[in-house]
Amino acid sequence: MFHLCGGVHVTDYNSASRTSLFNIHTLQWDEELCRIFGVPLSALPEVRDNTGHFGDVRDNEGGHTPLTACIVDQFAGTYGHGCLQPGQMKITFGTGAFLQSITGTDVPDARDSGLLPTLCWKLPGEKPVYGLDGGVYNAASAINWAGKLGLYSDLDEFSDFRDEPAIARGLAFVPA
Repeated sequence: MFHLCGGVHVTDYNSASRTSLFNIHTLQWDEELCRIFGVPLSALPEVRDNTGHFGDVRDNEGGHTPLTACIVDQFAGTYGHGCLQPGQMKITFGTGAFLQSITGTDVPDARDSGLLPTLCWKLPGEKPVYGLDGGVYNAASAINWAGKLGLYSDLDEFSDFRDEPAIARGLAFVPA
């Protein structure tokens, strides 16, 4: 946004929460974490709701288009897929496999779960929405490995399941 909007130094709550420098409980940059990572607080952008006016993107003809929303990767997809209520979730498969689950307006307790409590988004005049984030970073390589073992011959075999689900037949493939 800094470059797109001509030097406006802002970010959104979700993006800030992904830096490991933002406290999702206080909704502030965390002084202790910034000290540990050696990042001066003065170097960090102002944090804003995920929707609102962030700045104007200028085009080559001198015109401008307002930038009115910002949200990070996986949670942009979660919101876009309509997962907005506690208990709703989605999983994205690509190089990795990432699960995002909406938990509500309180930071979830994820101790010993292996999941990351995260700030999903914050809209103007509303409490932040929190969730859990879980990632399997080698999902695609695991599928490729299964192919090399001869478990399938063509990726199209994964797009149509005519039989009952594999788990119902006692079969599970967990690339984690």
